[in-house]
Amino acid sequence: MLALSPAAKDLRRQGWRRLRRTPPTWAVRLATIPFLAALYLLLPLDGPTRVIAYPAFGIIGTVTILLAIHRRHPARLASWRLLAAAFTLLSLGDVTYTILALSGEVPYPSWPTSAISLATSA
Repeated sequence: MLALSPAAKDLRRQGWRRLRRTPPTWAVRLATIPFLAALYLLLPLDGPTRVIAYPAFGIIGTVTILLAIHRRHPARLASWRLLAAAFTLLSLGDVTYTILALSGEVPYPSWPTSAISLATSA
């Protein structure tokens, strides 16, 4: 009888689970971006669907950065937190505009969006 190497024994013990690996999370997110962009472009120009869908991109970006900070513990934590704060303020501005757009006419310049813009640039 042939002696099996430790790797072959391990493969036999784990079966095919070892060979079937799921793709990394970053690759899945990177692959979904073109589909989300195409889906956004297919939304009707008139109506609230596009106005509501637009802030979702900023919110998804913010959540992704915060999850990456939590899971990866980067060496330069402060810079990633500043980037997450910038995305958060950008998303907050988009949500504010969406609320104003759905409630009626959007005044330009409006005080909520101007205040968020000034807070972002400060």
